Amino acid sequence: MDQKEAALKADVITGATLNAIKPAVHWANLVDQNPQAAELPSDPGATDNVSRWAAIMTIVSKEQQVSLIKQVERNWKKLGYSVTKVDLANTFPAIYATTPENFRLGFDVRGGGQFYLEVESPEAQLAKFPDPTVTDSGTSYGNRPPRPNIRDDYWSSATSDPRQAY
Repeated sequence: MDQKEAALKADVITGATLNAIKPAVHWANLVDQNPQAAELPSDPGATDNVSRWAAIMTIVSKEQQVSLIKQVERNWKKLGYSVTKVDLANTFPAIYATTPENFRLGFDVRGGGQFYLEVESPEAQLAKFPDPTVTDSGTSYGNRPPRPNIRDDYWSSATSDPRQAY
């Protein structure tokens, strides 16, 4: 696999993860995570990985954070991914997994309660690759998104009623 193929597969994983969240969240691709040199090294065997990042722009209340992580966990298991760690007790809940192709996934809360998804490929042969091809639901913010700024009746709610979970 080369980096272009790895990037395209990472985009599929990103879309499959974030577009499966119900009710839908707004999210944005973060670009410039893999700045490419003007020319690739002359070593034909050189390898590196590819990382794709996305930021959730929907405000997810503290009460709904665990619900969101559990929904991602169910989806990843349904897709055949191996969940390697779930941390729900931390101030910053997180879940990590690997795919059968050895892509590493992380979905976690960071400062300001913002969720991020990272998809990192295994080592791949160096090749030029495009910016993310999966269509996000928000405005492009480059690699510095603002704090979550889109309210949602469910995700931004201060109550977590499991009967309302999707």
